[in-house]
Amino acid sequence: MSSTPNAVPPPPGGKKSSVGSIVSQHAPAAIGILLLACVAFGMKYVVVASFLSSRRTEQVREHGQPAVAEVLSVRETNVYVNGKPRLRVEVRVIPPDAPEFSLEFTETMQYSNVGKYIEGNLLDVRYDPEKPDVIVVIGLAKPRLPSADERPQ
Repeated sequence: MSSTPNAVPPPPGGKKSSVGSIVSQHAPAAIGILLLACVAFGMKYVVVASFLSSRRTEQVREHGQPAVAEVLSVRETNVYVNGKPRLRVEVRVIPPDAPEFSLEFTETMQYSNVGKYIEGNLLDVRYDPEKPDVIVVIGLAKPRLPSADERPQ
């Protein structure tokens, strides 16, 4: 054996180690670190996206245009969040001073709120005219009696 300064001693058995064997020895740790970094970044993204979404929802709830939305269809997604069902709801939004439009949204809700999402029901909603893909359901729309001009004579 030659003695050179800073030389790495050969592994048992006398064979020199190659770069491939060093990488394969440390690959599980590197993969674990990479996965941990991806999960941490993904969680950060989910938390930020959730915060922005809830902030946007509150802005629409407080400052959005009021409208009535008719429930066109309700479908189960077979997804439950903390035991609450997540439903896909299609509605036709009827603003008082703009053209109507349809959209579909997914909402996780308490079982006690599922009853308002029945086809044909009218919902009191708020929406952002700039981005009408976001609506906030306030509750069931209050029935309105026809005005004197609308009543049959």
